[in-house]
Amino acid sequence: MSPTLVSTLVCLMRLSYPSHTVNSSIILGDIREQHPQVPWSQIIGMRNILTHNYFEIDLEIVWSVVERDLPNLKYQIEIILQALS
Repeated sequence: MSPTLVSTLVCLMRLSYPSHTVNSSIILGDIREQHPQVPWSQIIGMRNILTHNYFEIDLEIVWSVVERDLPNLKYQIEIILQALS
């Protein structure tokens, strides 16, 4: 794997980690319930695949997520952060 690809995968794992911990936190659980437009389950699923099934990663899907889904997710998270501050 190229260094760029490895970096991309690591960044996606790190981005998805807080959503994984949402299940175990009352405060973050409330955020999850208040913002159902955020694809929390899909984020957790991506994290699980990247973390545990790294030999089965479909790079086309990963790149599609990076190009298509991350900009909207960034926007949604910015809205949540603004509401919290």
